Amino acid sequence: MGPILRRDCRDFAVESTAGHPAGCAAALGREEGFSLVELLIAMALTAVGVAATLGVFGASGRTTVISQNAEVGAQQAQAELDRLSKLKYGELALTSTPVNSTNPKNPNYRVSGVNFNVRSGLSEAMVTTAGEGATAKVDPGPTDFAVGQDGSTITGEIYRYVTWRDENCPTSICDGTQNTKRVIVAVSLDPIANSVQRAPLWFSTVITDPSAAPAGYTGTAGGNGSGTGPSSSAQIFYLYDERCGDAAWDGSGYSAPGGSHDASNTAQTSPSSSSNSKCNGSEALQPDALGLQPAAGGSSTPLYEYSQDLAGDYLGGLAMMRNGSSCRSSYSSGEASVLTGPNKWGVHAWSTPQFDEDFRLAGRATVSIYTQTLGGVSGRGLLCATLLDRIESGGIPSNTTIASTTYDVSAWPSTPRRLSFTFTISPQYALAQDHRLVLVLHLRGESAQDIALLYDHPSYQSLLEIETTTPIGT
Repeated sequence: MGPILRRDCRDFAVESTAGHPAGCAAALGREEGFSLVELLIAMALTAVGVAATLGVFGASGRTTVISQNAEVGAQQAQAELDRLSKLKYGELALTSTPVNSTNPKNPNYRVSGVNFNVRSGLSEAMVTTAGEGATAKVDPGPTDFAVGQDGSTITGEIYRYVTWRDENCPTSICDGTQNTKRVIVAVSLDPIANSVQRAPLWFSTVITDPSAAPAGYTGTAGGNGSGTGPSSSAQIFYLYDERCGDAAWDGSGYSAPGGSHDASNTAQTSPSSSSNSKCNGSEALQPDALGLQPAAGGSSTPLYEYSQDLAGDYLGGLAMMRNGSSCRSSYSSGEASVLTGPNKWGVHAWSTPQFDEDFRLAGRATVSIYTQTLGGVSGRGLLCATLLDRIESGGIPSNTTIASTTYDVSAWPSTPRRLSFTFTISPQYALAQDHRLVLVLHLRGESAQDIALLYDHPSYQSLLEIETTTPIGT
């Protein structure tokens, strides 16, 4: 007997129905396929899906292009800010007054006569007159720019504004309403295909008059009325490149810088009394001094580097390394030379001698420093300033924080300029006899560049000003 073959109903397709096995006729009658209508519906659904997918890719591509355009616009604005920041202070004036635009997407929409609306609630007068002996060199624009090659060129316009800024600081440093200049750059990008005009990109920086608080200024003419009353005055402490253990209130221990040197270890802490930075300790660990006398000399006085162990191109003074994501007023002995966190190159302290009598801090403090970035490249800078009340106990300094602030500048100057910032001492504070006042500056890691601080030189008188009702007699 031969093999038994299993036969499917389809094997009988050419035979008569009567010859099929039982049930095959019914099965053949039920065999199904796609009708023309079903096929058309399936094709339509597929087309919709493909179109949606292509739409997603198209939207993603447009988003990428818009992001690239914004990055190019930011680069154009930053380069323009850097260029303007290199002009002399007197040259930072508009060559003509911009005309108001009624289009909210046009940067000139913020122009209102001779004023510029910096933001809601803040309108500043535009600078249209150059300084004495200078020529205005800021063309308001718009100036066209194009970046890229044919087929992928990014185009737009650059607008420029210069306004007067009224600083909130003692009148002894910034009297009146024209204290500093705000330089503003706006970039309007031309829209890409099948898109609408986007809002302009805005960038700004504040530039101070390098002749403000000139050499020889003593700061004893009085504050701006924000202290405890008419008796409050401004006490100036100058920043020295000098060990605080050597300096006295009468200036007898002070000596001018005699040469370049490595960075000093001025803010170290340790459980050991001998390893703390303090004025009565090892000279290698002493903070620098805060003194009452401005640096003597003239334009020919040499300018030295106070941290020559840090690489970078700068005119002179103290080079500071950016590090740390929060304000610090000290570092441990184990961190002093560790590059990954706050260390002796990023945190620097200055101290007064011991006070002979109580000293009352009666309102506000102003730090006014000459500074620049290392390497001549501008960028964001975050500088922390902390005031400490210091007393020694058992050879170990004990600190009480009086006040602290962070000064955030979008474009730190690439050449030496004076920057001043004020913060409030609240509540008012009394520093007891035999205590010291300590200023600590820390360059935060969010800064784009390392910076240099210029001080203890007749051309660069950097200082700390305190409003007080008990000025120090000299």
